[in-house]
Amino acid sequence: MTTDESPCEILTSERYSRPCTAAFSESLAIAGSLTQPAPAEIQAREIHLGPTQKRHTLVLDLDNTLVHSTCCSSSPASEGRATYTVTVRPYVSLLLERLSPLYEIVLFTAGSDAYAEAMRRKLDPEGTMIVRALGRSSCIVTKEGRFVKDMRILADRELKHVVIVDDRVENFAFQLGNGIPVAPFMGDDEDEEIIYLIEYLEDLHAEDDLASVNRKRINLVY
Repeated sequence: MTTDESPCEILTSERYSRPCTAAFSESLAIAGSLTQPAPAEIQAREIHLGPTQKRHTLVLDLDNTLVHSTCCSSSPASEGRATYTVTVRPYVSLLLERLSPLYEIVLFTAGSDAYAEAMRRKLDPEGTMIVRALGRSSCIVTKEGRFVKDMRILADRELKHVVIVDDRVENFAFQLGNGIPVAPFMGDDEDEEIIYLIEYLEDLHAEDDLASVNRKRINLVY
């Protein structure tokens, strides 16, 4: 980032615009400070999604991107375990319906693998729109202790055909060109972020090299 650029200027395009916030500035700074993993670390977490007829892959974060989870007090029925209330972001169902014919959709969370799979079943009970749910075991743990969703673990997918949507830039720190940051969802039932995201992704789908075009449009840099 040059000294005369602000986060607002970096993350604004005619097709997709994000508000300038202190949280975004912090997230971008963290992303720029993280140490790249060794090739062996990536190889150890390789995922093979298998054959697909879709040209592009859309990776979606869960917490504060598609859903918002709040912890509730434990009850006798839960045997002392904390329970959570999950609020799905408005228009997520529409996103899956509109984009699953265009993209191979993968969920990716830094939460547990069991949580990832449970949310896949919640969001796609018929199992027809989301092809895989990845959890913490698929994240790269940096030397700084951050759990990063490194798209290089998708061993049978070309990076130019992959985009990732997340509310935290550091979560896709090693592939900024593939990343689409969204405003965090904190449970607002009037939130409309997904509507704009659908429009952006439907337009982006027509491109061959998603990462290159997305990088130019959003202009996200350290």
